[in-house]
Formats: sequence, C-alpha cells, structure tokens
Amino acid sequence: MAEAPGTKPPLEPSVVDDLVRRTRRFLGEIADDYVKRPLDDLFRWALGRAVAYLVAAGIFVTAAVFLLIAGVEGLKTLHVPPVWAYLALGLAGAISGWIVLRAGRPRAGK
Repeated sequence: MAEAPGTKPPLEPSVVDDLVRRTRRFLGEIADDYVKRPLDDLFRWALGRAVAYLVAAGIFVTAAVFLLIAGVEGLKTLHVPPVWAYLALGLAGAISGWIVLRAGRPRAGK
C-alpha cells in the first residue's frame, strides 16, 4: 500500500520520549508523597482529637447525670418532696447548660 503524499509515518518512541515519560512519572510520585503523607498525618491527628473529645464529653455527661441524681437523693433525704427535688435539679441543670452554651458562643462585633 502506498501512503498518501504529505503524510509522515508514525514516529517510534525515542530515548528522549522515554526519558520525559519516566521523569514525569518520577516527579508525579514525589509530588504525591509530598502531599499525601502530611495529609494522612493531619487526618489521623484530627480523627484522634475528635474521638478524644467525644469520649471526654461522654464521661462529662455521665458525671453530670450522676451528680444530679445524687442531688435529688440528697434533697429527698432532707424531706423535700420528690417533685420539688427533681424540679430544682432539672432547673439547675438547664440553667448551667444554657450558661455553658452562651459562654462557648463567639461574640458578634468583637
């Protein structure tokens, strides 16, 4: 078969093309390692912190519940009617929760 005039036969990969391809792959791997390793460390640290905060929050909530129960039982021991004991400690818990939420909120304009 004769080739059409003006068309060139396909070029075979040369040593320069192979060198460029290998260099591009090598630099891509270096860039991948340079970006991937710090991100993996960052995600591992962030996940560890999040788990630690969740565990601490769970322990704090459990302690708060036990303290409220102990307060109610103490008020019952002082012959306060159970309804008033639960109401007083429920109100104290609600107010302290509201204060904690208000203290953690950033103030507008500052």
